[in-house]
This record gives sequence, C-alpha cells and structure tokens, in this order.
Amino acid sequence: NEDIYELVFDNNPELTDLSVLKTYSSSLGILSFDNCGVADLSFVNTFGNLVTLSAINNGITDVSALSYCVNLENLYLSKNKISNLDSVKILTNLKILDISSNQLVDLKALEGMIYLSELHASGNKIKELSGLKNVTQLGVVDLSNNEISDVSILAKSSLKLKSINISNNKISDISSLAVCNFLTEFVADNNELTDI
Repeated sequence: NEDIYELVFDNNPELTDLSVLKTYSSSLGILSFDNCGVADLSFVNTFGNLVTLSAINNGITDVSALSYCVNLENLYLSKNKISNLDSVKILTNLKILDISSNQLVDLKALEGMIYLSELHASGNKIKELSGLKNVTQLGVVDLSNNEISDVSILAKSSLKLKSINISNNKISDISSLAVCNFLTEFVADNNELTDI
C-alpha cells in the first residue's frame, strides 16, 4: 500500500537497509527504526513529507540525506556517532530535536531553528552554545554531560524555558539565568558553580 503514513521497525538489530521504503516517499509522515543497524540514511532523500523520524542507536555518522526532509518537526537521533549537523540546518521547522549521546562539539547548525521548543543534547562534547542565539522558543533543554562553561545564551529563551538540565559541565556562573521566570525544573549538579 503506497498510502502508508506510519512505519515502525524498532528493535530489529539485524535490519540494516531500508532503501525499499522509497516506494512510500510521498505518503510517509512517521518513520521509526530505533535500535536497528541502519547506519545509512541516504534512502530518506525522497521523504519530503516526513514529519517525525526516530533513528535512535543505529551507528549513524552521516545525516546529510536529512536535508531533503524539509517538513521534519520531530527528529530523534540519540545514541549514534554523529559529529556534524551542518546538513540539518535547513530543517527550520524542527520543534523537537534529540541528538543526545553523539560526538558533537557545537550546536552552530541550530542557528536558524526558530521553532525549536525541545532540545536534548546531553552526552556530547559541546563546549559553547552560540548556535542557540536565535533559538528563542526553547521550553525544554538538556545539555547535561558536556563541556559547557557559559550558559548565558539560554537567557534569550527566558520567556519559554520551563526545564533546564546543565548538570555535569564546567559551568561556574548561572546568574544570567535568573531572568528565566517560568522554570519548573532546573538541574545544575556536578559543575564548578561559584555564583547562582
């Protein structure tokens, strides 16, 4: 059936190739293949109507094919081997992005993602947050287990931020976040705090 909207193939570790799915490229809106062996995303380059993609724990290193998925709103890529997000900067409709447990050192590719409301980027090697300067709709941000020392850029999202997790970083000053009046959850354990 070429009108299938949702396909889920989670927890099939022997599944390594989904190129046969190109048949569904015009109708597919949700695709999930968590905990599989699909390291090559090139097959998604015709999925212009895809709204949600979940590819957690697949050994993915290259996400360049995602630049064709311009309607993506929810993208889950945690527990892969991604070190570069440049090709996803065109995905300006993203609302939820999970890039936790990868090999990222910065978030510069997120600069134009003005609708991003939820960012999960824990467990990377991120040192600075300049890529978030225009991301003012953030409501939930998890930047734990990185190498971040300055979080002042998050204050630009102060009217929306409800949850911040910046634990296990190198942060010494969080006073800039005092303007975040709507916080219901704030976690900053295991840092180098000297001022709150």
